[in-house]
Amino acid sequence: MLAYVLLFADPKENLFSQAIMVGAVTVIVVGGLMLVWFLSHPYRDEPGSIRPTAMEKTVSELQTDPAYAESGLVTGCDAQGNQLAPGSS
Repeated sequence: MLAYVLLFADPKENLFSQAIMVGAVTVIVVGGLMLVWFLSHPYRDEPGSIRPTAMEKTVSELQTDPAYAESGLVTGCDAQGNQLAPGSS
């Protein structure tokens, strides 16, 4: 993308304005890559990351809800992420 901007550089145009265009494209590309990286790692221990508190609250509510207990659905899983058998949670 940066090469694309440099390809259309005009030698008659002011060097400062061309540098601003190259800088703006660089900032946008780097910012986009940083955003993709951040959204690809949502559970890190950093500000703005997703915390598991909402899921923990939902699981505890499901485990204490009598209607859910009667349904026979399982709320837990083992260390590998496999669903536990009914009655073993």
